[in-house]
Amino acid sequence: MDSAARFFDEPVSTVSLQTAFSGEFEGMRMKSVRPNITKVRELWNSEDGYRELTRQFQRLVLEEPDNELSANARAALSRLFDGYRDYADMARAPLPATYQFDALEFYCSAEGYDYVRRVIQDVFRKDDPSDDRLLLATTLVERITIDLYNLRLSEIGDPRYANFEGIVYRWMVLDQEQVAVYRDILTRPDRSKRNFAIPLGFASAAGELDTTKHFAAIQPPPTAPHNIEEQQQKVRVLQKIHIHGIDPALLAAYKQKYPDSVVTSICAMPVARMSPFSEKEILLRGPFYHLIAINEREDEAGRFVEVVVASMNANRDHGSELSSNDGVKALQRAAFLNAVNASKWEVCAAIAAAENSSPLDAAAYERLQTQTLQKLADEFGISAKVDGRLADAQSPEVAVWLGALGAECYPRYYASRRNAWQTALASGRWVDAEAVIKGEYLWGRSEWYNIGRLFDENETIEGDNLTLLHQLVRHAPPTGLMEDVDDDNYQAWRRLLDGASDNGVWKSLKSFDASAMTAEQLAFDLGQYLLAKKLKPQIFNRIPPTIIERLEAKLHGLMMEKAAYFINPATFHFPQLSVLAEMQPPVLWIPVPRMYGINNNGGTSFGPYSPNGLKEGQKWSQ
Repeated sequence: MDSAARFFDEPVSTVSLQTAFSGEFEGMRMKSVRPNITKVRELWNSEDGYRELTRQFQRLVLEEPDNELSANARAALSRLFDGYRDYADMARAPLPATYQFDALEFYCSAEGYDYVRRVIQDVFRKDDPSDDRLLLATTLVERITIDLYNLRLSEIGDPRYANFEGIVYRWMVLDQEQVAVYRDILTRPDRSKRNFAIPLGFASAAGELDTTKHFAAIQPPPTAPHNIEEQQQKVRVLQKIHIHGIDPALLAAYKQKYPDSVVTSICAMPVARMSPFSEKEILLRGPFYHLIAINEREDEAGRFVEVVVASMNANRDHGSELSSNDGVKALQRAAFLNAVNASKWEVCAAIAAAENSSPLDAAAYERLQTQTLQKLADEFGISAKVDGRLADAQSPEVAVWLGALGAECYPRYYASRRNAWQTALASGRWVDAEAVIKGEYLWGRSEWYNIGRLFDENETIEGDNLTLLHQLVRHAPPTGLMEDVDDDNYQAWRRLLDGASDNGVWKSLKSFDASAMTAEQLAFDLGQYLLAKKLKPQIFNRIPPTIIERLEAKLHGLMMEKAAYFINPATFHFPQLSVLAEMQPPVLWIPVPRMYGINNNGGTSFGPYSPNGLKEGQKWSQ
């Protein structure tokens, strides 16, 4: 299956279930699923229970005679329960000392996506799914949820992981009947009921509309019919999904009221580094959509229907939340739902006004927000003054210092791309090096100019370990900067060099060897003066070098004082603060592998709290 299928397949949503069954079917099926979620989490809570769950999972996945999984996919599935995997801030057992997220990586593979989707379809589309299938589906979803939770913690200083907010896109090809269901939802008199969902499932969306068009150009959507009559009944549908978290003031008030309640934002997560296809993908986990507008649009491929929805990136899914319907937890759950709804109505009001969907919609959503805020105050004692700007929120881009040199510190597919990239650099294969970088997230592409090579766990770390910037100078063609050289490798080198002019590329970065030279200095030493001119840093914040040196020394000392267990100077490049002078604003996220979590076995886990007291969201400052 091509990777594009994730962006075009129709998800198992309440809309598709209504067209196949009835509106009550989804609710009935979720009632049978919820006890399995509780059962799986209870089994996860004890060593004996986890062993039993593992045994059942392996039996269902690996021993079924009709299982069509390849040997590679079976091996990937078996890794899901190779050792104990858990939420990183739970102190139940030792955690793996790697950042390789097996469940997410399996889902992001072509065969893995197909398998997970098929299992979830079996649960929701069959009249009477077996207990085994229900257990398999909920176990898979829980395992992927754990990876999403831990991925967020491992990148907690990057706002796009900590709380993704923005607009994402997803194309579908649907029957006229299914489009009619969307229109029916939009005409419901009670605007609070204009919703649909993908229960117990996942959907893939792209952070850029152009990305979805790119996949549309690769091949027709997998659901496209061959029969002309049938094709005439098909409609191209673009979901425009506005993703937002809970209003910050409301979230703070909720946490103050219920400090033991675990609130996360794993309903929308960037997962491109998990994927072999580099689709700039945002994975939507069990999304609940609120339908705001339906528009008729047209592009170069013809007419299509645009479905505008809001989806809240907030949930309470966590291994500690076993009794969400009992006692205080039931109150927490109800209060949380109202905080989410109050935020959602604010977003819906703003989007409805911008879309001009109806002159009455925006006012109605504003009233819903007012009523929900009042309910929070009266019934739960939660009061907050919201500023009305939630709908404008968008996760900012933050520069990341990737200092860890071990391949095990990164997701498996990302590490393999780094390996292919560094092999291409070492041999001067610029066409291959360019291909690797093109496959990266647009927001992370500049990172590749400023990183050295990765090393395997038992590999000796040696050599000059130059960045791409320095390699471009070291291996510059003898012809220098010539415009009319008809050679693919030269043209790729030239395009990579031109890409270095991006403001996200740190040209003040010194090489990771004894010479500690910038690429500009190296070009001067080699007599490449035109090249040196192109690699001159653009300084926005002028700081005397002596001040930078003193700040660096203090920061490096603080890192070793607070996180020495997690940092081996031989396998970690400490941050060079000179790069902050090239940034607007000067903010740098410096992830330290395995530091963010409960230190329950000598410091091998990661999560929101470190042994030294570094809190979630706190980062080494510039």
